Amino acid sequence: MTKKDKWFIAISISTSMLLFSFSFWLGFPGYFQCRDIYDSLSVTTNHWHPVFIARSLQSLYFLFGEHSFYLFALNLFCFQTGTLLFALALYIRTRKVIVYVLFSVTILGNIFFQNFTQLNNFGFSMLLWLGCSMVFFQILVPIAHARIDYAAKAATGLVFLFSLLWRHNAILSVYPLFILFIYLYLKNKNMGNGVAYVFRFISLMVACACILVFIVRAHPYLLSKNISKDTANHIFLHPIVGMVVPANDSSFIPQEWYEENKDFSDVEEMYEKYPTFADPFNVGWRPFDSNRPFIRGELDGLEALWLKGIRTYPVNYLKHVSGFIKEMWIQTPMWIFDPDQIQRASVSLRHIKIASGFPENERCIVFSPLRKSIYSFLFEYKIVLNHIVGVGIGFLILMASSGIWVIAPSFRDELLLFAVSTSLSSCCTAIGVCIFSPVTNTRYMSPVLVLSLISLISFSTWCWLALDKIQQQQKVRKEW
Repeated sequence: MTKKDKWFIAISISTSMLLFSFSFWLGFPGYFQCRDIYDSLSVTTNHWHPVFIARSLQSLYFLFGEHSFYLFALNLFCFQTGTLLFALALYIRTRKVIVYVLFSVTILGNIFFQNFTQLNNFGFSMLLWLGCSMVFFQILVPIAHARIDYAAKAATGLVFLFSLLWRHNAILSVYPLFILFIYLYLKNKNMGNGVAYVFRFISLMVACACILVFIVRAHPYLLSKNISKDTANHIFLHPIVGMVVPANDSSFIPQEWYEENKDFSDVEEMYEKYPTFADPFNVGWRPFDSNRPFIRGELDGLEALWLKGIRTYPVNYLKHVSGFIKEMWIQTPMWIFDPDQIQRASVSLRHIKIASGFPENERCIVFSPLRKSIYSFLFEYKIVLNHIVGVGIGFLILMASSGIWVIAPSFRDELLLFAVSTSLSSCCTAIGVCIFSPVTNTRYMSPVLVLSLISLISFSTWCWLALDKIQQQQKVRKEW
């Protein structure tokens, strides 16, 4: 390792630590004025908010005491560590100091400001950023020592496991990455012929899908005995309504699912009012509890009826989903608060009760004059990208990388497939959140830009290295 290498690594690590410290100091203890965060902070294990987060916080409370900043610190740690790994991997592979520019991703308001909020959507995005950076590093910098390589792979797997359990529909973002993982597993296997390879590949993809679904469905019952049976009812009831109302099919929904004195006409009226908002149909919180048309509790055959509706009324289903796509893909991210909003302490009784269990300086963000002036400056000149930017990047990288993979076999390698996998993950997330989200809240779209940035970094790196390889080959031919 040269002196230049040591200097770059030292400066990069120092930069990452300084950015973490600055962000932690500026946003301490993080913003947590939201009922979803209350479930986690209060260790509520009914799985309305992922039970795994509540159990993780419970463990931290036991080990280090009750503090409100753990999820905020996790966001920053994952982001800064991931950015550092991207930069170091590129430098070690290319020895180009220009890769230091990767740290400039910090200036994106979508990431910088949303990391202050402790919602699981932003934590999930940062876990993906960290996990993908670990994969990226191992692709560009193969680890020669067997034990270190095994430990790195185990740590990467653990991060992705956390990612899978950190959000209800995380499987949509994590599963496409298994295209790369299975490719790497089969890389040195002797398959004999292409047909055998394809069969083995598809078999392993199906097996991994089954394993991931089992983990997602089973883990809440392993971590809690207090799992609510109706957490996802409104997410399935809403599209069912969206399919049958245009068809005027009042017989499709079982009569026993209706609340007393409610019928199909109430459903029609409510869907006309809330075409992209599922909560009013079945949730138990105010102000919808008194007007919901469907009963609460477990609804037998709900998911089967949803699938039947898709088969029966596919056009209506696509129209329903397209309403979410139109609203969610083209919107400016929220959960980015001005200096006054982010300091505003909630007056709700639940917030006061939960916050009272933390040290006084951790009950909400309170800026000093210096912190407020810095935050105000950064907020005024923030760069925030509309969600369509992330969606567009994801689809463009997917078309470009998969196209090259198909038409140019000689250029296939792990890095190109990583670009294919991460861009596909971004696209699946962009579509999946429109299928399974109860409302067009911008936070559900937050992983899309992160995954698209990862795919952009990986594809740009592949292009850089491929061009350099071509130039080296041309140079050798000329010398020959």
